[in-house]
Amino acid sequence: MAAVAAELRDLVGTLVALTGSANAWGVRALRRNLELAHRCPATLERAENQLDFIEELREAVWDTADPGLRHGLAAGRTEAEAPASAARRRAIVERLDRLVADLCRAVEDWRPPAPAEEPEDARRDVGRRPNSPV
Repeated sequence: MAAVAAELRDLVGTLVALTGSANAWGVRALRRNLELAHRCPATLERAENQLDFIEELREAVWDTADPGLRHGLAAGRTEAEAPASAARRRAIVERLDRLVADLCRAVEDWRPPAPAEEPEDARRDVGRRPNSPV
């Protein structure tokens, strides 16, 4: 998970530089989480933290109410720079989409389906899960 966070940190940093979206709410929250993962990778060792990280990543990348990671290019690009910058922005957004989809799929595969009614013994084991979704 730390390797994914490191890749995300680089991708988001490049995307922010291309789009000027550093002040978008979702971008700020995501960058805060990525910095925490970078400075203290142990925070992503617990399954609960991984789930929270993936959920917040999903919201930042796919939230239509806050298009921070999907902004167009920042002003100030020369005409010659614009096509390459736009292509790079699209490639990063596509990579973010794939990462989020893969992580969400891993979580769904990891989480066991909730039974309709659990026996009393099973209720005492609440919170015990396999080590990690990813």
